[in-house]
Amino acid sequence: MRQDIYVETDEPAGHHQGPQDVVLAHGLPNTWGFGPHQLTQHLLLGVMLLLASVQQRVVVAWVLLQLILGPAG
Repeated sequence: MRQDIYVETDEPAGHHQGPQDVVLAHGLPNTWGFGPHQLTQHLLLGVMLLLASVQQRVVVAWVLLQLILGPAG
C-alpha cells in the first residue's frame, strides 16, 4: 500500500530541492503506521537526506579545491 507524502514548504512552486524531491515524488510504503513513531521516522529520514546532500556538496567542493590548488609541496 502506497502513501504519498506532501510537505508544505516556503519554496516557490517548481523549485527542486534535490534528493528529497525524488523520495516525495515516488512516495513511501506505509510500513510505519500512524502515530508519534511515524513522525520520528519522517524526521530521521529528512535529516539523513539533508546530511547526505550536504556531505555530497562538501566532497565536490573539496575535489574542486584540490584541482584548483594542484598537488601541494
